[in-house]
Amino acid sequence: METLYQRTAERLWEKLEAHKESLDFSCFDGLDKIPFPQADVFAESNPLLRILVKEVETQFEYGMCVTQCSWAVLKAYTGNMDRYNRDMSTCLQARA
Repeated sequence: METLYQRTAERLWEKLEAHKESLDFSCFDGLDKIPFPQADVFAESNPLLRILVKEVETQFEYGMCVTQCSWAVLKAYTGNMDRYNRDMSTCLQARA
Protein backbone atom coordinates (compact mmCIF):
# COMPACT_ATOMS: atom_id res chain seq x y z
CA MET A 1 0.00 0.00 0.00
CA GLU A 2 1.27 3.41 -0.93
CA THR A 3 1.77 5.74 2.01
CA LEU A 4 1.24 9.48 2.17
CA TYR A 5 4.92 9.76 3.15
CA GLN A 6 5.94 8.05 -0.09
CA ARG A 7 3.40 9.82 -2.30
CA THR A 8 4.38 13.31 -1.14
CA ALA A 9 8.07 12.59 -1.73
CA GLU A 10 7.27 11.28 -5.22
CA ARG A 11 5.08 14.32 -5.95
CA LEU A 12 7.91 16.65 -4.96
CA TRP A 13 10.20 14.72 -7.31
CA GLU A 14 7.70 15.26 -10.14
CA LYS A 15 7.68 18.99 -9.43
CA LEU A 16 11.48 19.14 -9.28
CA GLU A 17 11.69 17.33 -12.63
CA ALA A 18 9.28 19.85 -14.15
CA HIS A 19 11.52 22.71 -12.99
CA LYS A 20 14.85 20.95 -13.52
CA GLU A 21 16.08 23.46 -16.12
CA SER A 22 15.89 26.28 -13.58
CA LEU A 23 17.51 24.39 -10.68
CA ASP A 24 21.18 24.65 -9.72
CA PHE A 25 22.65 21.31 -8.69
CA SER A 26 26.23 22.62 -8.43
CA CYS A 27 26.11 22.32 -4.63
CA PHE A 28 26.34 18.56 -5.19
CA ASP A 29 29.38 18.62 -7.49
CA GLY A 30 31.23 16.55 -4.89
CA LEU A 31 28.32 14.15 -4.44
CA ASP A 32 30.68 11.28 -3.65
CA LYS A 33 31.74 13.24 -0.54
CA ILE A 34 28.15 13.81 0.56
CA PRO A 35 26.43 10.68 1.88
CA PHE A 36 22.94 11.99 1.11
CA PRO A 37 22.18 15.38 -0.42
CA GLN A 38 20.37 17.45 2.14
CA ALA A 39 17.39 19.48 1.01
CA ASP A 40 18.37 22.40 3.24
CA VAL A 41 21.77 22.68 1.51
CA PHE A 42 20.05 22.52 -1.88
CA ALA A 43 17.48 25.14 -0.85
CA GLU A 44 20.24 27.67 -0.10
CA SER A 45 20.94 28.02 -3.83
CA ASN A 46 17.44 27.01 -4.94
CA PRO A 47 14.73 28.92 -3.03
CA LEU A 48 12.21 27.39 -5.44
CA LEU A 49 12.52 24.15 -3.44
CA ARG A 50 10.77 25.70 -0.43
CA ILE A 51 7.94 26.91 -2.67
CA LEU A 52 7.50 23.46 -4.22
CA VAL A 53 7.56 21.76 -0.81
CA LYS A 54 4.86 24.14 0.43
CA GLU A 55 2.74 23.38 -2.66
CA VAL A 56 2.98 19.63 -2.00
CA GLU A 57 2.23 20.09 1.71
CA THR A 58 -0.84 22.15 0.85
CA GLN A 59 -2.01 19.72 -1.84
CA PHE A 60 -1.84 16.73 0.51
CA GLU A 61 -2.42 18.57 3.82
CA TYR A 62 0.70 16.83 5.08
CA GLY A 63 3.90 18.25 6.54
CA MET A 64 6.99 16.87 4.84
CA CYS A 65 10.22 16.07 6.67
CA VAL A 66 13.73 16.87 5.48
CA THR A 67 14.34 13.19 4.64
CA GLN A 68 11.48 13.15 2.12
CA CYS A 69 12.65 16.39 0.56
CA SER A 70 16.23 15.15 0.42
CA TRP A 71 15.12 11.91 -1.26
CA ALA A 72 13.25 13.92 -3.92
CA VAL A 73 16.26 16.19 -4.50
CA LEU A 74 18.53 13.14 -4.84
CA LYS A 75 16.12 11.58 -7.35
CA ALA A 76 15.95 14.82 -9.36
CA TYR A 77 19.75 14.92 -9.38
CA THR A 78 20.57 11.29 -10.11
CA GLY A 79 17.34 9.40 -10.64
CA ASN A 80 15.80 7.89 -13.71
CA MET A 81 12.05 8.39 -13.48
CA ASP A 82 11.27 5.89 -16.25
CA ARG A 83 13.21 3.14 -14.51
CA TYR A 84 11.66 4.04 -11.15
CA ASN A 85 8.18 3.82 -12.71
CA ARG A 86 8.97 0.41 -14.14
CA ASP A 87 10.52 -0.92 -10.92
CA MET A 88 7.87 0.52 -8.59
CA SER A 89 4.84 0.12 -10.91
CA THR A 90 4.11 3.84 -10.75
CA CYS A 91 3.28 6.47 -13.36
CA LEU A 92 5.32 9.46 -12.20
CA GLN A 93 5.99 12.22 -14.70
CA ALA A 94 7.56 15.65 -14.67
CA ARG A 95 4.70 18.01 -13.92
CA ALA A 96 4.29 21.24 -12.02
